[in-house]
Formats: sequence, C-alpha cells, structure tokens
Amino acid sequence: MFANRLQFVVKVIIAHIYVFLLSVCFLSCGDAGVKRSIAVADSLADADQAVAVRYIDSVARARAGMNRSDRMKLMLLRVKALNKLDCPLDSDTLVGLVGYFDNHGTANDKMLANYILGCYYMSCGNSPAAMRSLHIAAEAADTTSRECDYLTLHKVHVHAALLLMRQNALTDAMAENALALKYALQAKDTFNAIITLEQRANIYLNQGQGDKALSIRSKLYGMYMRYGYAKEAAISQWPLASILARCGNIAGAKCCIDIFEKASGLIDSTGNIEQGRESYYIDKGIYHTKANMLDSAEFYFRKCLVATSSSFDLKDGYVGLSEVYKRRHNPDSVAKYAELARIATDSMYASMNTTHLQQMRAMYDYNEYKLSAEVYKREAVSARLTSIIVIIVAAMVSVGVGGYIRKKRRARRMEILRYERSISALEQARQELCAVNEQQQTEMARLIDEKTNEIERQRETNENYRRDIQELERVKDELYSLSERQRMQFNSLIAEKDAQIAQLYQEKQRYEQSVNTARNVKAYSNESIVKQLKRRARKDLTAMTNDDVNRLKAVFTGVEQFNKIESLVNANEYLVCMLIKVGFTPADICVLTGLSNSNVSNIRKRLLMKLTGRNGSPKDFDAYVISL
Repeated sequence: MFANRLQFVVKVIIAHIYVFLLSVCFLSCGDAGVKRSIAVADSLADADQAVAVRYIDSVARARAGMNRSDRMKLMLLRVKALNKLDCPLDSDTLVGLVGYFDNHGTANDKMLANYILGCYYMSCGNSPAAMRSLHIAAEAADTTSRECDYLTLHKVHVHAALLLMRQNALTDAMAENALALKYALQAKDTFNAIITLEQRANIYLNQGQGDKALSIRSKLYGMYMRYGYAKEAAISQWPLASILARCGNIAGAKCCIDIFEKASGLIDSTGNIEQGRESYYIDKGIYHTKANMLDSAEFYFRKCLVATSSSFDLKDGYVGLSEVYKRRHNPDSVAKYAELARIATDSMYASMNTTHLQQMRAMYDYNEYKLSAEVYKREAVSARLTSIIVIIVAAMVSVGVGGYIRKKRRARRMEILRYERSISALEQARQELCAVNEQQQTEMARLIDEKTNEIERQRETNENYRRDIQELERVKDELYSLSERQRMQFNSLIAEKDAQIAQLYQEKQRYEQSVNTARNVKAYSNESIVKQLKRRARKDLTAMTNDDVNRLKAVFTGVEQFNKIESLVNANEYLVCMLIKVGFTPADICVLTGLSNSNVSNIRKRLLMKLTGRNGSPKDFDAYVISL
C-alpha cells in the first residue's frame, strides 16, 4: 500500500513537471505581434464585445500559421465576448477549450473557460452541470498570485449564488455571495460589489429576514448615486418600495415609486413598464391599497392581469382585487376573485411541484458532486500524508547516518588522544636525556638565547614595516573616497544639465505643436460655412442641417489624407472629425450635432483607437485629426 502511494506521489510530481515544461514551451513560442494582438483582443472583450469578435476573426485570418497556444487563447477570448453578448455558444467548442486549458492554460485561463461553460449550462437549464463547472472554475483560481483575475472569480461566485438561491439552498447561496463580495472588493469593482449586496438582500428576503433585506435596500440608492450609477439607483427603488408598502410605510413607498418611474428608464411615456416586469403593477396596486386609493389599486391589479402570463402574478392580482372589494364591502366580487385566486394558486402549486422536483433532482446531483469532491479531497490528503511519511522516513535515515558519522569521528579522536599520550612519554624521556648531558644542554641554551634575540630584533623590524603599510593603506582609502565624491558630484551636475536640456526640448516640441495646430485650424477659419457654423454654435445655439453638413464636406474635397477617414467611420464620427479639423471645441460640437458631451468624448476616444490602434485621451485624438 505504501509503495502504491509512493508511486502515485511520484507520478503526480512528474505530471506537474511535465505541465510546467509544456507551459514554458508554449509561452516561448509565437512572435511579439501575436502577443500584442492577444492583449488588444483581451481589452476589447471587456470594452466592446462586437468589435472584439470582428478583431479576433481578422487576426485569425491574417495569422493562419500561429501556434496552437495563441490560437486557443484567441478562441477563448472570442467565446468570452460572445458570452457577454448573450450569443448562442457551441458546446463542443466550449468542452474542447476547457479540456485544453485544464491541461495547458494558466490559472486565469482555466477559470475563465470553466466559468463560460457554467454559463452555457445555466442557459440550457442544466443546474448540476453548471454548478460543477462553476466550482471547478473557483478551484482553478490562484488567489495567491498577483495576476489573479478577481473580476472573473467574482462572477463565478455570483452565478453560483444565483443557482443555489434558485434551488432554495439559501445558506450555501449566502456563503457564495460573501465570497463574491470579497473578490469584487479585491478587484476594486465598486459597481459589481453593490450589485452583490443587492443579491444578498434578495437572499435575506427569501430566508424570511425582511429586516436585514430592508436594511441593505435602504442603503443601495445612496451607494449607486455616490459612484454615478443613477439608472441602477432608480431601479433599486422598486424592491424597496414593495417592502415599504407591505410594511405600511406609505410615504416612503411613494418616494421610492416616484424615483423609480422618473429615472429608471423602464417606464414608457404611456406609463407601461418594460415587458417581463409586469409584477411591478402588483406592487403598485398594493401601495394604492395600503394608501386607501382603491380605484387606482383596482386599475393596476387589472392592468397586471391583462399584461402578465405568470401564474404568480395572476394569483397576486386576484388576491389584490379581492382585498379591494373587501374594503368596498362587496362580498360577491370578493368571493369571485377569491375563487379565481384559488384556481391560480392551484395552477401555481402544480408548477411549483414540478419545479420542486427539478430542484430536488438538481440538489441530489449537486450533493453527489460534493461527495465526489470530498472523496477527491480525501485522496489528496492521503497523498499528502504519504509524502509527509516519506519525508519523515528520509529524515530518520538522515539522523541515523549522522549518528554513525559522529560515532566514527569520536573513535578517531580517541586514537588521536592515544597518540598524544605516547608523544608525552617520549618527551619525558627526551628531557631525562637532556638532564644527563648538562654541558650540551647549556650550549644549546646559549644558542637558543642568541636565536631568540635575533628573532625579537626581526619582529621589531617587521612591526615597523606593518605600521608603514597601514599608513599607506589609510592614505589610499582617503584618496579613493575623495575620488568617489568628486565623481558623484560631477555625475549629479551632468544629470542636472541633461534634465534641463530635456525640459527645453519638450517645451520646444510643445511650442512647435501648438504653432502647427494653430496653422492647420487657421487654414479653414476664412471658409464661409465655418464662420456660419461658429455663429450657430456660439450665438444661435442651433444644430447643423444636412445642407450645412454637405457644404462642410465640400471644404475637404481634394484633401486625400483626410478623405480616407470617411470610408473607415460612420456619418456621425466623420462629422465630429470635420468639426474638430476646422477648430470647433467639444462644447461647439455638442450644440451643432445635438450629442451629449460624454457621447462626443466617447466618440473621440473610440476614433483614436479605430484610426490609430492606440488608446489615449480625446485631446490626443483632436491633435491627431488636426495634424492630418
């Protein structure tokens, strides 16, 4: 058994070494151009998914001979962009990507591939498979690395919490939500952190902890507004209005409803809510019922019954009408709508029973997966224990070998002591012989005294030489220190002059650029259409007409380098390019085009990427266009 475990540990180590060497091999392949294309595709997959898909397809066509690692990375980024666009995905492609990155990818690649596969299974309604893929994605993340993709890891736990909440596993859902909030904060993604808190309020509400749900929902509006998410802040007021209305806080519910209907963008000009959100009519009917505005309550309950197809909304609508007629003391209508509510409830329970069976099956599959995961963990612990035992045995062998070596050294020292005792005995015999021959000993003493005196004289001479050498060493060190200080001073002066030269050169470049910009803009300042548009933008405050646009285009007839832009951009973007070229400010462009300031800024920044392939500020784009 021990041999089998040892063999298993050796195989695991060899497999890890093989994967490491294979990863290094893949990373060393491919040219720098492909790596830059992958980096651009990765940025586009987060910023503009449609553009990312087109860009990746163009790179794949242009670089048909790229290695497999780069090709699979581009395919993963393409699938990521399609998943964000809610486009249908091919299961075989996803499974192939997961299989490849599980063996050859980085921790982030493996996590992303399994996360997308989990999203695919969620869209297909396969909850157990989705939960399994999401757990694999979470386990693949390397949270000890600085390169860990915390934003994707946050999404993994958000989707896992959503799945568990659908299966009514609310305790597990709360644990996943806590992890999602943790990783959103580590990713410094404030928006998703607030959304995660909103999901936590829904879990509390399903757990029957309305006070905690109300506490979180009361803070969401301020959080969204603090970071500039006005629409999301308004949408968060609908659930809060529902809770407040059911608690009898009519004034608070009214305030929330007004904010929601005014700023959420989900209510059209006729007062109808976006399709699929008809339950809002129920909440508004309950609010009017609590406020004793029965006509309005009846209107919204009936409006929901006409618009919705959900058995839950039908049941709530009939219950609401029954309550309205109860307050009006109309027992016939109360009985009628109570019976309709009962019928809708039976239908709802039939649907809920089916859903409950599906949930039980999903939870069974999920528990089976957790059991298999526990078995795998126990096997991993067993393998780790085997490794520890091997290390302990090796340590014991090392201790034994060390003890044996120490024993041999001790025996060698005893032999040396025996030799020393023999030497002492021989020395004693020598002294006895010296005592017998005193005359010879006296002569030897005299000779020894002479040699001793000579040695003392030589030692004094050597001491004088040593002091002279030390003095010379000290002088040399002082000279070296002085030289180093002078060198550092000269280097500092040289660096200072270099900085002054660089600053003057930058100022010269800025001056030349401002002169060129003024010259390019001034070339068009005498055109009649330019003068007319300046008057419109700065005095009349009116937008351009189609005739104005055509006259402005005529100004650039024959400017070949500028006209090439028209085939690369749409009409609005080309109009912005022309207005910047003739010297209009962003504020003037907003007036002439009717676009918002933020929209104009986004168009200029996007055009810089589209025309030059680099990121930069809107002002960088202005300088580029004026320089054409």
